[in-house]
Amino acid sequence: MSEGSLCYILSSRFHNGLLEDCIVIALKQALLGLFDLHNSGLIHKCFSAGNIYVNFNQRSSSNVEIRLGFAATIYGSELESPLFVSHGRELGIDSTVSIPPRNHGGLSLNKWAAAPEVFYSKCVEDLSLVQSPLFLYDDACTVHSDICLVGVAALELAYGNLRISSRKEFEAMIKRSRRLPDKLEDLLEEINVEEGKGEMKKAVVYVNDKLKYVKGKRRFSKEFEELVLDCLSSKESTRPSVGDLL
Repeated sequence: MSEGSLCYILSSRFHNGLLEDCIVIALKQALLGLFDLHNSGLIHKCFSAGNIYVNFNQRSSSNVEIRLGFAATIYGSELESPLFVSHGRELGIDSTVSIPPRNHGGLSLNKWAAAPEVFYSKCVEDLSLVQSPLFLYDDACTVHSDICLVGVAALELAYGNLRISSRKEFEAMIKRSRRLPDKLEDLLEEINVEEGKGEMKKAVVYVNDKLKYVKGKRRFSKEFEELVLDCLSSKESTRPSVGDLL
């Protein structure tokens, strides 16, 4: 893919995220691929900005192709060329291509930001003992956990690459976000820096620096905010399906 992943594009060109219209277009095309995977009984497990690829193709009717990368090992090695999911072809876009993710930063975020039922799939009595993504188990992944990662990817695209390196940082941000119904900027801005120490404090300072840049320049619609919060719901049963999102 000529332009690489959206994670790479964010880190190299759009450090403070994309406009909402661009986010919606990118997510829609990636969700078309995810829709076909789920309908085929497959689970992506690593949906992120690092697995959404952009290609400029002058021969395409839209000039821009957006594809969702999916583990190449899923497909038979005897195939001479990658197998494409055909859902997006009606729009002149192949939504899913069997290529391995090239951005390891996005994969790392997936581990920290996995759905709670996946991250804590091997539960211990004291959850504070869980210090690493070693509790991420593939057999706990479901279509519902994929949807949770869609919400994380939306945050990535909205704010640029999220500098979150631990589960504690991620859960603090999501917990705060659920309390406030308005803009994502507002719900993140109200995190009290004095409450944070160590890594959490650094993360909050970083978020506030982001907010200073974007405040007054970009507003997210209520529909977008609700989509993100619905996808990040801690309850599997309340998360929307891919069909609902489309």
